[in-house]
Amino acid sequence: MTLRLYNYQGIIRSILYARSTNCIRSGFSLPPRHIANSFNSNKLQFHTFSRILHETKKTKLSDLEKSPKPSSKPLPPLEPISPLQPLLRENIYTIPNILTATRIITAPAVGYFLINQQAGLAMSIFVYSCVTDFIDGYIARKYNMKSIIGSILDPMADKLLMTICTVSLSYISSMPLYLACLIIGRDVLLSFMAIYYRYVTLPPPKTFKRLINISIPTVSVHPNLLSKVNTGLQMLYIGSLVLQPAIESIMAENWIEPFHSGLYGFELLVATTTFLSGCTYIFSKKAIKPVR
Repeated sequence: MTLRLYNYQGIIRSILYARSTNCIRSGFSLPPRHIANSFNSNKLQFHTFSRILHETKKTKLSDLEKSPKPSSKPLPPLEPISPLQPLLRENIYTIPNILTATRIITAPAVGYFLINQQAGLAMSIFVYSCVTDFIDGYIARKYNMKSIIGSILDPMADKLLMTICTVSLSYISSMPLYLACLIIGRDVLLSFMAIYYRYVTLPPPKTFKRLINISIPTVSVHPNLLSKVNTGLQMLYIGSLVLQPAIESIMAENWIEPFHSGLYGFELLVATTTFLSGCTYIFSKKAIKPVR
């Protein structure tokens, strides 16, 4: 049997076979001339293969030396990716907000007692609302409990009370109808404006649940001086009408007529400030601002 190996893989196989007993025994059975020729041929092929590998390695090294070196200039810094802004939330369970919530809850009771001619109960709840309106504002300023939702709920509670009293007083003919329509129309317009701005500034997804979620503030209301004066005049005028039975009961008869004349002049003043303050909310860009 003649060993014929044509490449380096044959050399490796021959070495492995030579280690086995059978292959060694077969190798010794061959004539010496065949074994010598086979080893000489394999040795020549092995040297040829080694020379090819050496030349290939030299070629690759020369190619690497000729290739252009990378630029030594430093790479420009990568722009940092700004993270998503966290959704703004605030604590709504503060003493001023709780007092404001009680004013919102008790406001319908004032209208109910006015319509049913229970002036004493109506006046008591109205006075409570006015006192707590002063107290919650004082606490918020004194103890730094101001909040964005408070800036919305506080005027909302005032407007709810004024609207209910306006409708009730107009129903029992204590307030002229034109003034009631002017006050309510202004408040309805401002409410639609606030809802629109909140929807526009609400981060997605814009769902109804998120729209009414007061713990996610998106806009803040900033009443101007005229609006504050108008609110004060409305509260004094409506308060005078609510407390009119009690005032007239302790007033002398000769003072009743001047009191009615004063209420009429007060009525014209409130109508004027209501109209002008409504115009400032419509044309001013500082009344309702998005939260930054």
